[in-house]
Amino acid sequence: MSEKEIIKKELIKYGNKMVGSRLVAGAGGNISVRLGEVVYLSPSGYALDEMTEESITGVSIDSGKMRVH
Repeated sequence: MSEKEIIKKELIKYGNKMVGSRLVAGAGGNISVRLGEVVYLSPSGYALDEMTEESITGVSIDSGKMRVH
């Protein structure tokens, strides 16, 4: 499993924990993690417990552009 895949699974895991602990409600809040020069972000408009690996976006810190890889 790649680092990117691990990070996405961890974002989903902690998003679910945040909702389960009632730290966020509905589509409020976000979660992100940096891997090198890319930041992986929870999707806008989604509740954190609705995230999927496909919905998590990587954004280049240098250019601000979405990274697909």
